Amino acid sequence: MISIYDAANSTDAHLVRNLLEQAGIASYIRGEYLQGGLGEIPVTGLISVCVDEADAHLAGEVLAEWRAGVMEIPEDEEVKPATPRLQSPTPSAFRVSLIFVLGALVGAAGIWLLIKGPSTEHGIDYNQDGIVEERAIYSGDKLQRVDTDRNRDRKPDVISHYDHHGFISRSESDDDFDGRMETTYRYLHGQWAEMNVDDDADGNPEYTAEAIAGVIYREEWRDPPGNVIKKVIHEDGWPSSSELDTDGDGKLDELRYYDRRAEIVRSERIESER
Repeated sequence: MISIYDAANSTDAHLVRNLLEQAGIASYIRGEYLQGGLGEIPVTGLISVCVDEADAHLAGEVLAEWRAGVMEIPEDEEVKPATPRLQSPTPSAFRVSLIFVLGALVGAAGIWLLIKGPSTEHGIDYNQDGIVEERAIYSGDKLQRVDTDRNRDRKPDVISHYDHHGFISRSESDDDFDGRMETTYRYLHGQWAEMNVDDDADGNPEYTAEAIAGVIYREEWRDPPGNVIKKVIHEDGWPSSSELDTDGDGKLDELRYYDRRAEIVRSERIESER
């Protein structure tokens, strides 16, 4: 992974990350939690947006277009709005416009009916016990959702949603079968990009994992107040280092490094920022 943007703060970094995601480029924010530790001290240069080396060139082009689009008008230049000039259309021009608009509406409605169509469902009973374990919901010929009942209680415990391209876009699951979907996944181009687990249903996940092209690169655990108490960084899908709160004060105080067997090879203390 290489850095392609140095952010002024965490908000600035997330803005760029969302911009890249809209362009289909996976990225992650390095150093975003430094801002909370440094308080009002400027963090420019410490928070950066990183992408895979293969996406660096395209990401640079996206950022260049974005910068060009948000340039401000100098204060010493006054932009005067043009005075609108209203003209009454001739009857013939009005009729042509009306026919064009009606034709466009009829065509759009036909396409919508062709694509959307009536909703249909298809169920699968894998073991022929009379209970449908998987149910696919279609709108026209497009798959919209798949409901899966893993414990055969006739209630879905995994719900997967699909976009208009037929790729899975998000899902939610009840992994302890208590009737509540505590785990959510977000996907990019059909590959999982983010996972959140909210066991106490307070809206703040206790566990978060992020991936690029379906390969995990970061995990985080939080305590009830929302402090990060453990963070693991992965390289090529393997844990390479972690930061932990070993004394329970809500601050990461130990850095550990791992080998390919996830064995600790070195550890060191993290000095608190003052």
